[in-house]
This record gives sequence, C-alpha cells and structure tokens, in this order.
Amino acid sequence: DLLNCAYAHLKAMEVVFKNKSDGKHLWISPADVDVGVWQYNTASNAWEFQELPCDAANSYTLNAVRVTTRRTNTWNGPVRLFFGAIMGFDTVELTAQATALLGWVRNLRPGAGFPIAVGDTFVPPPGERLWVNFSPDYMDSGGWHSFLHPAASADYIQDLVSGDELSDAIKVGDFIEMQNGVATSTVQETLRQFTARNGDWTVVLPVVPAANTYNQRCEVLGFVAFEITEVSPAPDKRVSGWIRGGYIAPGTETGTSTGGSGKSLRASLPKLVQ
Repeated sequence: DLLNCAYAHLKAMEVVFKNKSDGKHLWISPADVDVGVWQYNTASNAWEFQELPCDAANSYTLNAVRVTTRRTNTWNGPVRLFFGAIMGFDTVELTAQATALLGWVRNLRPGAGFPIAVGDTFVPPPGERLWVNFSPDYMDSGGWHSFLHPAASADYIQDLVSGDELSDAIKVGDFIEMQNGVATSTVQETLRQFTARNGDWTVVLPVVPAANTYNQRCEVLGFVAFEITEVSPAPDKRVSGWIRGGYIAPGTETGTSTGGSGKSLRASLPKLVQ
C-alpha cells in the first residue's frame, strides 16, 4: 500500500522524539509533517517540495515527506544563548526542515536483474498491469539480453537465469546487448526456476526503446517488474506474464522522483534530499 500518510506522520513524530536538543527530547505538531511531491521547478530552477492532499488521486504521485522541527516559545522552548546574553538576547527561536524522498529506481545492483528486456511502449501506468509474451518472435514485447556482455552464449544466459552467473550492475543510460532469439535450454532453465518457486516469480527487467527486432545494443530507459505466470519451452520457447506498473521493489534504492518509463519501478529505500 503506497498511501499510508497516518503512518508517515507517526514515524516522523517518533524519529523526532528520539533526537535531543540541549539534552531534551523534541516534540512536533501533526501540522509539522507534510506529505507531497519532490519535483523540479523550472521557474526557480531548483528541486522543491510541494504539499499535496493525501488521497487516492495522488496515490502514485506522492513521493516525499517533509518534517519541520521547532525550538520556539510554543514548541520545545527557545534556544538559550550564552554570548548573546551579553548583548541582551537571552534566547532565539529556530526552525529546521528535512525532506525524505521515496522515488524511482535508476540502478540495479549485481544479480538483481533478469536477462529479458521489455519495450517502453509495453510499460503500463503505475497501479496497472499488462500481459506480455517474450519469445524469438520479432513482434513480441521485448527480448532476451546478456546485460553488458557482448555476443554472450546461450549457456551464459542460461546461467544468468539459474543464478550460477551474477548479472551485471546496470543503470539508466547503459547499453545492454540484446540477443536474436533464445535457446530452448534457456527457456527450460526458466521453467525449472519457475517450478521451484511454485509458480510465484516476479523479476526485474530493464526497459528499452520498443523496436521491430531486439537484436542490437539498446539503451536502458528504466526498470519494471515482470510477474512470470507461464513458461513454454517447446515449440514456441515462450515466457509470458504481467508487466506491473508502479511495483515497489524490495531492497531497491531511490534514484530519482521522475524519469519516463523509469516510473514503472518504485524504490523501497528512501533518502534525504533536503
């Protein structure tokens, strides 16, 4: 569930309380926790936080939480001054803000990807899914690849599927080596892995420009989740399933809040941006 603003408020208040100022725990008001979007403002030429309503319409738009802490007469008491007292200023009121972003995936660590890539026109909007097939048919939604290894053998791609070979770390902007067709042995290994997981297997695919054929080097535009539901080694050597938009990938790091087809795979680890 992407939308849990009450939990965001609760965790913000807990974290603030764990920190101290002058040896005292800090308290914040619920009004000091805002949810919204961290985005680029072309007018100011800067990244900024914009508060948005926490409702279903913004389920996949909300990507940031901003928290304001205060040392004022109303909240936590003002900061006492030592040298300022000499000039007649005993205290000062201060506020500070921090913003955490939970954005989209732009990098995959070694071993995190799967040797199939999908064309960008087959990536559904966040919250939706699209049925796709991958096989040697040039009319398919994508094709097999060997990450950064040129002209890799069928045995190498088969080892990527089994996990005997660790896939390369790749990022948006890299070029991966697409393969013309797929060996039966690779699809058979995919079926073995699928069966071993009791038919419950979701993998991460790179997104590449859609093409009539997928037998050349292609640029990585983003990443997407692929829920494998059917593997047919013979005679069509087909892997089928659902491309899932807006999927939250466990253990993935936030790379950006925007980015074309990269929006299809959401990170699970936030980062501070302010």
